[in-house]
Amino acid sequence: MKFRLSPHLLTPALVLALSMAPLGSAVAAEDLDQRLQQQLSPVQAGFVGHEAVTVSERSLQEKYLILDFRLGGDLHHNDRDRVQSSVHVICTTILSNRELLSDLSRDGYSRVAVAFDERSQYDCL
Repeated sequence: MKFRLSPHLLTPALVLALSMAPLGSAVAAEDLDQRLQQQLSPVQAGFVGHEAVTVSERSLQEKYLILDFRLGGDLHHNDRDRVQSSVHVICTTILSNRELLSDLSRDGYSRVAVAFDERSQYDCL
């Protein structure tokens, strides 16, 4: 399984998209939040929540599920190996749940990404 650091930073347009992106019904969003909390509770990086983002590029629209985490303890962004390890664990946890992936796909999500702050994100490939 490969992961790559997204070369772009969250721009004001992407932040605007985050705030305006529809999640569907409140019940569906709450159900997804509960499922993600349950699935990601064993992960050492603290799961904060998720955002749905729709990005348009070259007349194509992609819907991202961005999983928001906060680094705990002595784990810092400049500790690249440990951040990469955390991303690997998080992505593996999500990508190994076939039922969750099917539901996300049915809801129109085409990508899952992990974010530890507002400046960068890591795509699960």
